[in-house]
Amino acid sequence: MRLIDLDAKVIAIWLEKEAAQTTAAAALAFRHLRAFLAWCAKNDKYKSATHCDACQSDDVKKKVPTPKTKKNDSLRRAQIDSWFAAVQKIGNPVTGAYLQCLLLTGARRNELAALRWQDADFKWKSLTIRDKVEGERTIPLTPYVEHATTAQ
Repeated sequence: MRLIDLDAKVIAIWLEKEAAQTTAAAALAFRHLRAFLAWCAKNDKYKSATHCDACQSDDVKKKVPTPKTKKNDSLRRAQIDSWFAAVQKIGNPVTGAYLQCLLLTGARRNELAALRWQDADFKWKSLTIRDKVEGERTIPLTPYVEHATTAQ
């Protein structure tokens, strides 16, 4: 499709189709498209080849989906014992320790995967985690997490 053909009507139809499949991806794609068209509007080379206001119409704005919050994305108190039992039965002790530490520390999976031995302070019982928001944060190293990570 040519850039000039990308108008509010085309975007509204596209959004409706994409939102039916996945709301979060459609909302993200719309934000990227809106940013691209805003960039085009500021660039003399592309300004005349686009409908810079295509994402601004009320019809388009009504079709932008709002991502829904995740449901059932946590363990209930009654599930914890069986979850730990299942994780401890995993044949790979590193995977089991990783999953338990994710749950107990609240770290994101990539934050914990990037953890190095020098990030663990066994004397003062703390872990320094590289955080995507604040740069890094220090969290307590509980006895259970310490045992799970050094029991290999």
